[in-house]
Amino acid sequence: MTGITIKTNIRKVAREIAKLADRVEDMEPVAEDFGAHMVRSWTLKFPRTPGHEPGPPGGPPAVQAGGLRNSLTYEVEARGDRVRVGTPLKYGGILHRGGEIRPVRRRALTVPISPRSYGKRAKDFGDALFRIPPKPGQEPEDLGVLAIEEGGDVVPLFALRTKVRIPARPWALIYPEDYDYLERRLKRHVEGG
Repeated sequence: MTGITIKTNIRKVAREIAKLADRVEDMEPVAEDFGAHMVRSWTLKFPRTPGHEPGPPGGPPAVQAGGLRNSLTYEVEARGDRVRVGTPLKYGGILHRGGEIRPVRRRALTVPISPRSYGKRAKDFGDALFRIPPKPGQEPEDLGVLAIEEGGDVVPLFALRTKVRIPARPWALIYPEDYDYLERRLKRHVEGG
């Protein structure tokens, strides 16, 4: 025989191909890793703002009590063919897409308007709260405020509203760097690393 000759152990090649097929078939480790990555990525994108101001327009919501950020989780399905990442909290979707909130069991929503009331409910203040009615000519959804008296001063804590419009603050997004991470992780998995 002239030219070039290549000798190979066909059984060894077949074993390596079978290992590769097994790794491609079982994507669960990649899905687990990517789910954890997305939870970390989203957690780090929630800004902390002084005085509990909202995050920048169009950006993720700012952390107030941390409930949404701390609720993020992921679930791998179908041996790694799918991974669901998100939150079980209903308001996560409202913050992401925006929308209108209306009271369900009461006449009004209590919207915190003071650093003293952030992350709290009106009932946390007990009988100390009193209602100040709205001024004439205010918007129809404005029902006044709940306040407390402290040292002779009136301190407003909650606005009473029949509805509140929440602007979209997208946070559940997959960014180019997340796709890059997934690509590197897939490569490592297929190569057996």
